[in-house]
Amino acid sequence: MYSRLYYSIYTFFKTKKNHDSEFNTAGIVFIAQVIHLFLILVTIRHFTNFEIPKYSSNSIYNKLAFFPLGIVWLIIVHRFFRQRIEKMTTRFNKKVLTDVQFTILIIIVLILPLYALIKISGGEFWK
Repeated sequence: MYSRLYYSIYTFFKTKKNHDSEFNTAGIVFIAQVIHLFLILVTIRHFTNFEIPKYSSNSIYNKLAFFPLGIVWLIIVHRFFRQRIEKMTTRFNKKVLTDVQFTILIIIVLILPLYALIKISGGEFWK
């Protein structure tokens, strides 16, 4: 799923002559992965009494504690997909999605999971 998302966004940025398509695309894939991870954690918390570990009672400190981990994660995503862009090009037969297909992909992979995350968590991740 993330390979398809990366390749679709990468080709979209290439057609728009983006100055750094690889890193910008890796950033969007990273955001999608974070949304999906937190959606899984919040869903588990919703159905069980599992409490998500927190660094502090103040949510800003929890977000700041995630920041270094997020930077490392983003760099790993960037390096992982940068090495595989040629394989993805042959795998997806150099197919570029239409604007409608691209919009549907973004809605399904980013917007709907984000909406579900906000609804399930009630707007608060660390309680």
